[in-house]
Amino acid sequence: MSVGNKNVNLMPKTHFLRYVLITGATDGIGRQLAYELASKVEENFVIVHGRSQRKCEETIAWLLCGGAAGNSHLNVDFVAADFSKLVEVSRMCEEIRLRFPKLNGIISCASVLPTRKTKSPDRLELTIQVNHLAHVLLWTELLPLLEHNSPSRLLTVGSMLHNFSSIDWDDLMCERGTYDKFMQYSRSMLMNHLATLYIHRLLFKHKKQFQVTCNVVDAEQHLEKPLELCSAKNDTQTQHLSTSDSCLYQHTNAIETLVRLAERKEYAGISGKYYDANGKELKLGADTSDDKLWKESSQICNAILGRKTATESTIESSFKYATMFY
Repeated sequence: MSVGNKNVNLMPKTHFLRYVLITGATDGIGRQLAYELASKVEENFVIVHGRSQRKCEETIAWLLCGGAAGNSHLNVDFVAADFSKLVEVSRMCEEIRLRFPKLNGIISCASVLPTRKTKSPDRLELTIQVNHLAHVLLWTELLPLLEHNSPSRLLTVGSMLHNFSSIDWDDLMCERGTYDKFMQYSRSMLMNHLATLYIHRLLFKHKKQFQVTCNVVDAEQHLEKPLELCSAKNDTQTQHLSTSDSCLYQHTNAIETLVRLAERKEYAGISGKYYDANGKELKLGADTSDDKLWKESSQICNAILGRKTATESTIESSFKYATMFY
């Protein structure tokens, strides 16, 4: 089995119906989802993403040996990348194209909730970079591969907390305003909702909406007190994201909905939807028709990576040139 990024092995020759990348799969809902998908050893090949090789290897070991059912089959592997460094995200995408050319599913779970305002190594506000910008870059670079391996599915783990705040276009990185961790987190979730639906509209524009479906699922997150809940380490129902005065908990009801959307045939033609944790379709409480966010996000990513900003979006041009690579 291949582990780590230094010794790159080719993927197993065994054919699977799905080759699914799960970002943020070493903790919380991402880890639980990795287990559920990997347990179907004849159907799914799961690519675990984590921010470090150590965390990925620990998760892989748990999936193969220490999971509830004990999965000893070789249908899991990993890629490590620190989403606080966009160059690592880009490098990871290149690695995925090389090692996992049959990728036909992405489930975006990775997120952070810093207790205080923090800048990333790229000098960007950490919450926006890890939760949103890193995924924009990942989707941009891997969407042509999903299209090539269609039918494919792109799922974003969202949050009802996106309704807490609107986007401050004049201060995306919270440079000037008062910093509130939950407010900034909610903005990052709203951005991901909008970005996912932008990809859906773009696919529809190019008549590819059924080649790659794009949907958002609410992770059923809640703010909870008292403080002692934040230190609970053995709570099997929730996973805390923060250890400050109040905690953001992810309840696991969304796992079943995510698995259905990732696997079942009846969802093959459904795209551009937002579901609650129980699979009920919801309306997004924001204008989803504005392309401004994607343009702004792409420009930031391009600037950090030293790329020239094209007149058309990077993801738009990827459709034109995808046939050059596949």
